[in-house]
Amino acid sequence: MRALSPGTNDPYTATDVIRRLSQILDELEDRKLPNGVIEVDDQLRLIHDVVTFDELVETMFSGIRRNAAGTVVVYTTLLEQFVALKNLVNDPLRVGLLHAHGEAVYSDAMRTVETEIDKQPITAAYRKLKTVHAVTGRTG
Repeated sequence: MRALSPGTNDPYTATDVIRRLSQILDELEDRKLPNGVIEVDDQLRLIHDVVTFDELVETMFSGIRRNAAGTVVVYTTLLEQFVALKNLVNDPLRVGLLHAHGEAVYSDAMRTVETEIDKQPITAAYRKLKTVHAVTGRTG
C-alpha cells in the first residue's frame, strides 16, 4: 500500500507484491487450513484462533484495491491474479470468494478510472475472470 501512496506512487512495486502474494495462495490450492483444535490421544488440548482463506484474501488484496485509486496496472494485475488463482482451486467457496474480490476490483476500477481507453485492459481481465466456471474453477 505504501507503493501506492501519493508520495511514492510506484504501481510496479505494488504489482510485484500482488504477484508474490498470489504465489502464497498458489501453494495453498485446495489444501485444508487448520481448524484451530488440537487433540492428543482423542482429548482436546487446545483451541486457538485460525486464519481462514477468506481472511487471507481480504488481508492480502483489499487494502491494495482500496489504495489503487485509478491505477490501471494494479487493477489489471489483481484481476489477472484472481483468474490464475480461480484456475487452481476447485473448492466452490474459494472460487466464489476470488470471484467476489474480482467483482470489487472491477467495480472500483470502473468508478475511479476516467478514460475509456484505460478501462479496456481492466475490462478484458474482468471478462477472463467471468469465463472461469464458478463450480470447477476451470476455464472453458
